[in-house]
This record gives sequence, C-alpha cells and structure tokens, in this order.
Amino acid sequence: LFFSSGSNIAAGFAEAVLLIITRPLIMADVTRIQLEKVSDISKVEQLHEALEACLGASAGVEIDASAVERIDTSTLQLLAAFFRTAPTHHLEVRITQPSTSFGESVRLTGLGGVLDLQH
Repeated sequence: LFFSSGSNIAAGFAEAVLLIITRPLIMADVTRIQLEKVSDISKVEQLHEALEACLGASAGVEIDASAVERIDTSTLQLLAAFFRTAPTHHLEVRITQPSTSFGESVRLTGLGGVLDLQH
C-alpha cells in the first residue's frame, strides 16, 4: 500500500481491506470441457447437456478446443448460445487453446466476436 505523508494509516488500511473484500474472485471453481476431435451434430446433444450442467454450478467454464479437427455449425451455434447465456448466470466462459481448424471455422461463420475469439 502507498500512503502519502500525513495520511491516516488506519483509514488507508480499512480502504485496502474494503477493496480486497469487494473485488471479484478469480474463477475459483472452473469447469473444463474438452471438445472432441470431430465436434458435429452427432455430439451436440451431449455437449449441450455438459454446458447446461455448468449453469449455476460453476464460476467459470473453460472450453478446450485444442483437439478439434472438424466442427460444424450446429456445435458453433450451441457455443454461441452458451456464450450469450452465461453472463445472465454470472458465469465466465472462455475458449482455450483453439486449434487452427476451430479458429478457421469460427472465422468463416463470423462468430469470433460472440465467442470472444478474434483472429
């Protein structure tokens, strides 16, 4: 903490404690979901169930897209809907380690802004 000369140390300490208490916690309870190598409509229901279970059960969700070699629009639409719904449940969501194929599919569909993935 930095105190200027003549400042009240007790008041400064109380202010620092208040800042610490009111500052949001960093994703203490994170659920990690691994997208499959082929993430298509045949697996979208399973992914939907996993994402739905996260609503209200976690502080954050990390979706690992590192293994994705092929992804279709049904999966991307589900992810986009989840990203739009998450804030109403006070849920932080992010895509981690997007594969080149995942990134290219996101770019082609124009969902980079929704999925917070700008390339």
